[in-house]
Amino acid sequence: MAMASSPISMEEKHVTGSELQQLCVEGEGMLQQASNDDDEECRVMFERELSFCSSRCRDVEDIMDDSLWKRLPEDLLERVLAWLPLASCVRFRSVCKRWYAMMYSQSFLELRSKEAPVCGPSWLLSFGSSLSSQQLIHDVGGSSFLEGNVFDTSSNGCFKLQFPFLPQDSVLVATAGGLVCFCCNTNESHETDVSFYVCNPITKAWKLIPSQCSKVSVVAMLVNTESSSFSTSYKLIVFCEASTDRWLWMGIVDHAAKEYDSKLNRWKSIGGIYSGEQFRPGSVYCEGRVHLLSSETVQALDVQQGIWTDIQAPAYTSCARLVECQGRLLLVGDMVHLNVFQLPGVSSYIGVVIWELDPDTQEWVEIGRMPEDMVENFCCSSFCCVVSGGLIYIFPKLERLQQIVVYDYLQQTWQQLQNWLKELPSSVFCFEPRLDASA
Repeated sequence: MAMASSPISMEEKHVTGSELQQLCVEGEGMLQQASNDDDEECRVMFERELSFCSSRCRDVEDIMDDSLWKRLPEDLLERVLAWLPLASCVRFRSVCKRWYAMMYSQSFLELRSKEAPVCGPSWLLSFGSSLSSQQLIHDVGGSSFLEGNVFDTSSNGCFKLQFPFLPQDSVLVATAGGLVCFCCNTNESHETDVSFYVCNPITKAWKLIPSQCSKVSVVAMLVNTESSSFSTSYKLIVFCEASTDRWLWMGIVDHAAKEYDSKLNRWKSIGGIYSGEQFRPGSVYCEGRVHLLSSETVQALDVQQGIWTDIQAPAYTSCARLVECQGRLLLVGDMVHLNVFQLPGVSSYIGVVIWELDPDTQEWVEIGRMPEDMVENFCCSSFCCVVSGGLIYIFPKLERLQQIVVYDYLQQTWQQLQNWLKELPSSVFCFEPRLDASA
């Protein structure tokens, strides 16, 4: 009898790590037997007992009988585990060496990509604003390594991700497609020999990418996953100061853009030299262009043609961030509007406003304004923000604030959540956890 014809309805049962480990040890012999010459006989016996058990069992305790499940063949075990949420897969790696190896096997990754449900909400990855307030964790040998804070938006759970292979001065600069990119200076002058580390935080696979970039300001990451070959290719778009020796006005910088292609394993320059103000942190890739923000304009670089385009930015006051949500380019910025002369019909406002760029007219349209009962937390405060799904998370950079603000793009509503971060974040990135993303 095929398993598909005998559906089993089971209530959720929570099993501790020790119980899972004990179950794995007890069933090791039978699971190895299933992979030998008598695999088919073991499969028939398992399906027969499973069908018999499903017809007579009244509760979960009978269905979860060890004597039945320890005969589970290898391919069926992979099929069951492939449907687990990724967070559970990460935890179950510690059950035994066999499960650990299976989680990274080619057959398991292919099975998960084909049959597992669509990946749920992303994780939010952040690091503290300084090495003294975050990240450095000391192991038994006395060495130290970086540790980031993760918030799972689906379960509202918090945990840590460790990066033992990174230098201590590494800074998170970009994320995309299950990969994260760190930037670090390998020279004490902090002007030359900038290197990049691209890694998968789940599998701990990483790659060091040396470069000739100096004084890097912004990094964008583009990932292309080929489902047919289960390989990942990506590009790094790095914006840095051009190595030109000429006189410029105060505050004006010559910007150069360089691209690293993981398929070709080489760097190239894209576009010409752009002279303008220093870029603010963060970039957005949308409609084939990388968008960057300065004090008054948004610069867009067409990656294929290498053409720069200027877009006038809305009138924010001091702090602003570019984000992409549902395929649209948004700008989240603060606004200070005071009715100094107390004119009738004119109200004062100090808070956060969200604008959306109209792709046809290239004009910014206000789509959301923070309610007045929330603006007190953001008065004269800088912030960082990140998008997960259709939600925009806004983090204030003040130690006394215990709440963050979330804007729902589709519903156009605001709400406050308890801030799960223990220290001020230097930046927060949206990270899509994946097992099959390779550096």
